[in-house]
Amino acid sequence: MLPRMSIATSIVLALALFGAGVAQAAEWEIEDVPLADAGISKAPTTTSGGTFELTVPKLSATVKCTSESGSGEILKGGGSGSISFTLSGCTVVKAEKVCGVKSPGKSTGTISATAKTEFFDLVVKEAEKAYEEFVPTMTIEFTGEECAYPKKLEAKGATAAEVPVLEEESTGRALKFSQAIAEAAGVTSLKLGESQAFVKGELTEKLGGAFESQRVGITEGRIFPFPIVLAVGIPESIRVTNLGPRLLKLTEVKVTSGPFTLTDSVPCKQGPLLAPLQNCTFSVVCNTASSVGVLQIEWSTYVTPGGPTTGHGIRPTSLSC
Repeated sequence: MLPRMSIATSIVLALALFGAGVAQAAEWEIEDVPLADAGISKAPTTTSGGTFELTVPKLSATVKCTSESGSGEILKGGGSGSISFTLSGCTVVKAEKVCGVKSPGKSTGTISATAKTEFFDLVVKEAEKAYEEFVPTMTIEFTGEECAYPKKLEAKGATAAEVPVLEEESTGRALKFSQAIAEAAGVTSLKLGESQAFVKGELTEKLGGAFESQRVGITEGRIFPFPIVLAVGIPESIRVTNLGPRLLKLTEVKVTSGPFTLTDSVPCKQGPLLAPLQNCTFSVVCNTASSVGVLQIEWSTYVTPGGPTTGHGIRPTSLSC
């Protein structure tokens, strides 16, 4: 399944227009169940990573760190969150004069920071990818009597990491940072002082606490609209999109509670396999005012048309009218 960073839920993010495409809601799940549907509003996370680089092209400055560690939490079922992290073994590379680097109050070579995060997916050149936006609060001090860099620089703006598409859920999510990724995501406002900056590196984020061993990912089927609000007696068109990367076929579409009716005599679950980013549509109608219920969609994924089934997913979502 598509796995990315914290737990999964159906998140509704405001639509934001970037030059590369349109950012839309991303849906996280844990053990095949979206977080919101599991009643999980927040969960702890941990991060760990190897080499990280922070580059400021205008200053010809690159800070290279040997490791990253951090902890935080995700909120709104995985759509947003916060993280506190530490970069260790940091040095200034290719400096004309000897320079040290650190955060205020830390020993040389140690940088500490916090960041707000927001998860979104984006269609880029007809391919859907997942990103996590990071808005850091960080101050860097350069030390050394002959160091030519500014003595102190504060971070402003934001950057983004890509959460690679994986075939199955896993207990950790890989986050990749680079200039190319930030540009593809349309999130390039990160600055140190007044100069644009870029991050390069990779870290793994895992759930903590009671969720530590749980498998996390992104649901392969997105439902639109979400949440679904119906007018009594008027059919509402429901669209299901295959988020890829494999072929998907709906195997069950049903209302599990509430006075709602599927109005299609043969829902699109009976149709052909859906390729990545393809949609199928059916309708639901509410029979009684002031009602709530659950629409449940199940799907199977395939390696090739008619080929072996590689996974099965369930996506319950609430209905109201």
